[in-house]
Parts: sequence; structure tokens; C-alpha cells
Amino acid sequence: MSKKNIDVSVADLGNYYKIDVNKDGENMSTGMIAWIVIGFFLTVIVGVILLIVWASKINKNEIHISFNLEKNDWQNQLNKQLLINNLGNYTEYVKNTVISKIEILNS
Repeated sequence: MSKKNIDVSVADLGNYYKIDVNKDGENMSTGMIAWIVIGFFLTVIVGVILLIVWASKINKNEIHISFNLEKNDWQNQLNKQLLINNLGNYTEYVKNTVISKIEILNS
């Protein structure tokens, strides 16, 4: 414990001694307050940046799927795979593109 700002007084009051110990509380320094404020705002800024990055990743419509189709029954298998891998609005486009590319490969 630091001995700064501690006032100890001893008084002789006849049959006993009166002891008084006083220590004034310390005020927070301006530098400490500034670092607390800076730390708070940095935390808020980093949190907002992380939220923006997280939200931008959620809103991307990325699609990454891969599957194999047997050559003797590829149309039925394509339909099944498109049902399994729900592509939403892109289903017809993917189906038509795959059909046209397979027809080109077979010609």
C-alpha cells in the first residue's frame, strides 16, 4: 500500500491515546479518463466494423455445389440434384445451361 496522502495523528488523552488515520481518495487522472473514452470508442468502432463484415457475408448469394451425373440417365439425375440442391431463382437457368452444355458435348 502506498504511503502517499495518508495522515496519521496520535494524541495523548490521559488514560488512552487517540489515533486518527485519514487518507483522501485519489481522483482519476485526465490521462486515465482519456484512455477509457478512447478504449470505449475503439471498441464501438471495431464492433460496428465486425457487424458490417458479418452482414455483408450474409447477404451474398454465393452458390458452390458440385455433383456427377451418369451418362445413361443424366436428365432424371439432373432433376433430382436440382431438387436436392435448392437453387431458388437460379434453378431453371442452371438446368437449361447444363442441358445445352451436355448437348454440345454429345454432338
